[in-house]
Amino acid sequence: MRQSEEERGYMAKVARMCSCMCDYVSVQDGNRLSGVASVLSGDGFFSTVNGYYACSLPGIFGFYAVALLKDGGGAKVMFVSPESVVDSTMAERLCGAERVLFFDRMFVENSVVRKNIERCSFFCYNAAETVLLDEYAYGVLSCYMNRICKEVKNETDAMTRRLVALYVDILLDYCRRFAEVDMKRREEELWPLELEMRKNNTTKAIESLAGKSGHSVAFLRDVHAFFEKKNTLNLQHKT
Repeated sequence: MRQSEEERGYMAKVARMCSCMCDYVSVQDGNRLSGVASVLSGDGFFSTVNGYYACSLPGIFGFYAVALLKDGGGAKVMFVSPESVVDSTMAERLCGAERVLFFDRMFVENSVVRKNIERCSFFCYNAAETVLLDEYAYGVLSCYMNRICKEVKNETDAMTRRLVALYVDILLDYCRRFAEVDMKRREEELWPLELEMRKNNTTKAIESLAGKSGHSVAFLRDVHAFFEKKNTLNLQHKT
């Protein structure tokens, strides 16, 4: 399928974004780190621009990504999973990011991150479901990205792989904390969604609500889990 001018433009922007801002962490052969920024195309082929890989849109992203964004609505963090389909909306958001951390499945499987990644449901959110960050939260995530950047760009030693994995793991823990803080901030806004799920909490009903509301199933499940946790805590306080 031929790409439109808009899609080709975003492809070039993704390449420049990778070149300028991304610190991609990859473990090769289980023990060697590589500081290469790349995006995988859906058909398995690569288009190389300035030594980096750009994707043909739409395509499968192929990596986990944590992207720090700043716009008129404030600072935010967006998450992308390896299974995400890259479209012009996602590419535009990634291109506008202040900084993006990429890491792949091999990195996850060969590090402490493997135990944590299953708890990070936000990787299954859609591109619009960003987590709002205050100045402190933005600073924390920026700090850990900077540490990772320095490790992968400097000459590696026996401790590099372990340190990078620990930094990524801690960064994800902070992301989980900040996602819950954002839920608390949006509690009133999210309550109508919770009411709908309380009426019918089956998988089919949640999938239907996702289609109607424009939210992902993962986000709706996290909303429900947030209110369930709140109810449990309220009951504990009453007893």
